[in-house]
Amino acid sequence: MSNFFRLLFLILIVFSLLNCTEKRKVTFIDYHTFENENWNSDQKISFKYNIDDSVSYFRKEIKIRHNSSYKFQNLLLFVKQTNSENTILSDTVNILLADKKSGKWLGEGVTDVREFSYILDSSELQQTGPQSIEFELAMRYGGSPKLDGLLNVLGIGFSLSKLDE
Repeated sequence: MSNFFRLLFLILIVFSLLNCTEKRKVTFIDYHTFENENWNSDQKISFKYNIDDSVSYFRKEIKIRHNSSYKFQNLLLFVKQTNSENTILSDTVNILLADKKSGKWLGEGVTDVREFSYILDSSELQQTGPQSIEFELAMRYGGSPKLDGLLNVLGIGFSLSKLDE
Protein backbone atom coordinates (compact mmCIF):
# COMPACT_ATOMS: atom_id res chain seq x y z
CA MET A 1 0.00 0.00 0.00
CA SER A 2 2.91 2.33 0.70
CA ASN A 3 4.17 2.02 -2.90
CA PHE A 4 0.73 2.98 -4.18
CA PHE A 5 0.79 6.27 -2.25
CA ARG A 6 4.34 7.00 -3.40
CA LEU A 7 3.33 6.45 -7.00
CA LEU A 8 0.21 8.57 -6.56
CA PHE A 9 2.28 11.33 -4.94
CA LEU A 10 4.81 11.20 -7.81
CA ILE A 11 2.04 11.40 -10.41
CA LEU A 12 0.54 14.42 -8.64
CA ILE A 13 3.91 16.19 -8.56
CA VAL A 14 4.54 15.55 -12.26
CA PHE A 15 1.02 16.70 -13.14
CA SER A 16 1.49 19.87 -11.05
CA LEU A 17 4.79 20.67 -12.71
CA LEU A 18 3.37 20.16 -16.18
CA ASN A 19 0.41 22.33 -15.32
CA CYS A 20 2.65 25.16 -14.09
CA THR A 21 4.71 25.45 -17.25
CA GLU A 22 4.03 28.39 -19.49
CA LYS A 23 1.41 27.63 -22.10
CA ARG A 24 1.43 29.44 -25.40
CA LYS A 25 -0.50 29.39 -28.62
CA VAL A 26 1.34 30.29 -31.81
CA THR A 27 -0.71 32.96 -33.59
CA PHE A 28 1.79 33.76 -36.37
CA ILE A 29 4.87 32.07 -37.78
CA ASP A 30 6.69 32.62 -41.05
CA TYR A 31 10.15 32.00 -42.49
CA HIS A 32 12.27 33.55 -45.20
CA THR A 33 14.74 31.19 -46.89
CA PHE A 34 17.93 32.63 -48.39
CA GLU A 35 18.96 31.67 -51.89
CA ASN A 36 22.31 29.84 -51.93
CA GLU A 37 22.40 30.00 -48.09
CA ASN A 38 23.66 33.59 -48.34
CA TRP A 39 22.05 36.59 -46.63
CA ASN A 40 23.01 39.59 -48.75
CA SER A 41 23.77 42.54 -46.48
CA ASP A 42 21.53 44.86 -48.52
CA GLN A 43 18.55 42.54 -48.06
CA LYS A 44 16.05 43.52 -45.35
CA ILE A 45 13.61 40.79 -44.32
CA SER A 46 10.17 41.80 -43.07
CA PHE A 47 7.15 39.98 -41.75
CA LYS A 48 3.65 41.43 -41.53
CA TYR A 49 1.09 40.15 -39.03
CA ASN A 50 -2.14 41.25 -37.38
CA ILE A 51 -2.96 41.72 -33.69
CA ASP A 52 -6.60 41.47 -32.62
CA ASP A 53 -6.05 41.29 -28.86
CA SER A 54 -4.56 44.17 -26.86
CA VAL A 55 -5.08 42.56 -23.45
CA SER A 56 -3.12 39.31 -23.68
CA TYR A 57 0.61 38.92 -23.44
CA PHE A 58 2.54 37.80 -26.51
CA ARG A 59 6.00 36.33 -27.00
CA LYS A 60 7.99 37.44 -30.04
CA GLU A 61 10.69 35.03 -31.21
CA ILE A 62 13.34 35.30 -33.91
CA LYS A 63 14.20 31.94 -35.45
CA ILE A 64 17.59 31.47 -37.13
CA ARG A 65 18.45 28.49 -39.33
CA HIS A 66 22.12 28.03 -40.20
CA ASN A 67 24.44 25.19 -40.98
CA SER A 68 27.53 24.08 -39.09
CA SER A 69 29.80 25.88 -41.58
CA TYR A 70 28.58 29.26 -40.31
CA LYS A 71 31.82 30.94 -39.25
CA PHE A 72 30.64 33.23 -36.46
CA GLN A 73 29.38 32.49 -32.95
CA ASN A 74 26.70 35.15 -33.13
CA LEU A 75 24.35 37.05 -35.42
CA LEU A 76 23.95 40.79 -34.99
CA LEU A 77 20.69 42.28 -36.29
CA PHE A 78 18.98 45.66 -36.57
CA VAL A 79 15.33 45.07 -35.65
CA LYS A 80 12.60 47.54 -36.56
CA GLN A 81 9.05 46.99 -35.27
CA THR A 82 6.12 49.05 -36.56
CA ASN A 83 2.61 49.01 -35.11
CA SER A 84 -0.74 50.02 -36.63
CA GLU A 85 -0.20 53.68 -35.68
CA ASN A 86 3.19 53.66 -37.48
CA THR A 87 5.07 53.93 -34.19
CA ILE A 88 8.53 52.53 -34.82
CA LEU A 89 10.63 50.75 -32.24
CA SER A 90 14.24 50.09 -33.34
CA ASP A 91 16.83 48.00 -31.58
CA THR A 92 20.05 46.09 -32.17
CA VAL A 93 20.01 42.44 -31.15
CA ASN A 94 23.03 40.20 -30.63
CA ILE A 95 21.95 36.56 -30.96
CA LEU A 96 24.49 34.12 -29.55
CA LEU A 97 24.41 30.94 -31.69
CA ALA A 98 27.33 29.06 -30.11
CA ASP A 99 28.59 28.57 -26.57
CA LYS A 100 31.48 30.99 -25.95
CA LYS A 101 33.66 28.46 -24.11
CA SER A 102 33.04 25.19 -25.93
CA GLY A 103 32.05 26.50 -29.35
CA LYS A 104 29.14 24.04 -29.37
CA TRP A 105 26.16 25.19 -31.42
CA LEU A 106 23.11 26.22 -29.43
CA GLY A 107 19.56 25.46 -30.56
CA GLU A 108 18.15 22.31 -32.08
CA GLY A 109 19.19 20.04 -34.91
CA VAL A 110 20.64 16.61 -35.47
CA THR A 111 22.51 17.08 -38.74
CA ASP A 112 24.61 20.05 -39.78
CA VAL A 113 21.48 22.27 -39.86
CA ARG A 114 20.73 24.11 -36.63
CA GLU A 115 17.72 26.19 -35.61
CA PHE A 116 17.97 28.64 -32.76
CA SER A 117 15.03 30.55 -31.24
CA TYR A 118 15.74 33.90 -29.65
CA ILE A 119 13.05 35.46 -27.45
CA LEU A 120 12.85 39.09 -28.49
CA ASP A 121 10.34 39.97 -25.78
CA SER A 122 7.20 38.90 -23.96
CA SER A 123 4.80 41.77 -23.47
CA GLU A 124 1.31 43.10 -23.76
CA LEU A 125 0.80 44.58 -27.23
CA GLN A 126 -1.02 47.88 -26.78
CA GLN A 127 -2.14 48.35 -30.38
CA THR A 128 -4.43 46.10 -32.40
CA GLY A 129 -4.29 45.96 -36.18
CA PRO A 130 -1.53 45.40 -38.70
CA GLN A 131 2.03 45.19 -37.38
CA SER A 132 5.39 44.47 -38.99
CA ILE A 133 8.89 43.52 -37.99
CA GLU A 134 12.00 43.98 -40.14
CA PHE A 135 15.43 42.41 -39.80
CA GLU A 136 18.64 43.80 -41.26
CA LEU A 137 22.17 42.46 -40.91
CA ALA A 138 24.35 44.49 -38.55
CA MET A 139 27.40 42.20 -38.79
CA ARG A 140 30.86 43.72 -39.19
CA TYR A 141 34.16 41.95 -39.67
CA GLY A 142 37.57 43.45 -39.00
CA GLY A 143 37.76 47.04 -40.20
CA SER A 144 35.11 46.75 -42.91
CA PRO A 145 31.99 48.86 -42.50
CA LYS A 146 29.78 45.85 -43.29
CA LEU A 147 29.83 42.37 -44.76
CA ASP A 148 28.74 41.88 -48.35
CA GLY A 149 26.78 38.83 -47.32
CA LEU A 150 26.55 36.25 -44.63
CA LEU A 151 27.20 32.71 -45.82
CA ASN A 152 25.67 29.53 -44.38
CA VAL A 153 22.51 31.22 -43.10
CA LEU A 154 19.62 29.16 -44.43
CA GLY A 155 16.77 31.31 -43.21
CA ILE A 156 15.24 33.62 -40.66
CA GLY A 157 11.81 33.34 -39.14
CA PHE A 158 9.52 35.17 -36.81
CA SER A 159 6.85 33.77 -34.52
CA LEU A 160 4.28 35.39 -32.30
CA SER A 161 2.70 33.34 -29.52
CA LYS A 162 -0.12 34.27 -27.19
CA LEU A 163 0.79 33.43 -23.61
CA ASP A 164 -1.95 31.88 -21.50
CA GLU A 165 -2.29 32.90 -17.90
